Amino acid sequence: MTKIGRSILALLNDVVYRYGDYDKMAIAMTLGLDSFFREKFTSLVSRPGRCTVLDLGSGTGRNVPFLLRHNSSIRIVLLDLSIHGLRRAKERFQQHVQVDLVCASAELLPLRCSSIHAAVSSYMLRQVRTCILARELRRVLRGDGVAVIVDFWRSTSALRTILLLTYLAVIVPLEALMLCPTSWHAYRRLWRELIRLPPPTQVSELFSRYFRRVKLFTFNNFVFLWVLSR
Repeated sequence: MTKIGRSILALLNDVVYRYGDYDKMAIAMTLGLDSFFREKFTSLVSRPGRCTVLDLGSGTGRNVPFLLRHNSSIRIVLLDLSIHGLRRAKERFQQHVQVDLVCASAELLPLRCSSIHAAVSSYMLRQVRTCILARELRRVLRGDGVAVIVDFWRSTSALRTILLLTYLAVIVPLEALMLCPTSWHAYRRLWRELIRLPPPTQVSELFSRYFRRVKLFTFNNFVFLWVLSR
């Protein structure tokens, strides 16, 4: 995605977060399985012995309850470009002293080298340059750190890709129009993003330039998950 494209996307995300539509669409787009997905992938990073977890593209902080459920003593750093998303996260978790908010880009993390035990990113990979994200993650993660990246992606199956494209092109805009008409335009072109994505195996190869171990998993060939270990 170009720099101009990322700027436009950031503005659209701000609209989504400002009107509180992100949480509604997160549930709708995953057909009600949003909590199931988050429970699964947060369990991979929020474990005993890991003191600091970075949530990249955190939005309104939907991963926080799941991270704390697995490990109530961790410190969580929520990082997002949208100030409105972070404000909603602050309202939601202001009682949790171990939740820090950072307004910044995932491509230029304002964090010290080797300062993070684990990182998680949900539904953001499409919006950044994979190589730059991988380089920044490797820099801030400790030697035994792990990162979990989750996103909608092109399926390895042609039939499933067609089904997902149809879903994103037809069903998701209708869901957005009903649930959040003020920001439905932010969702109506998701299918075009998907078409331009490289195969998930190619993404794994890019990650492998920076991480010693890269594991690729998928939920029904619609949602893909990369586990990165230094």
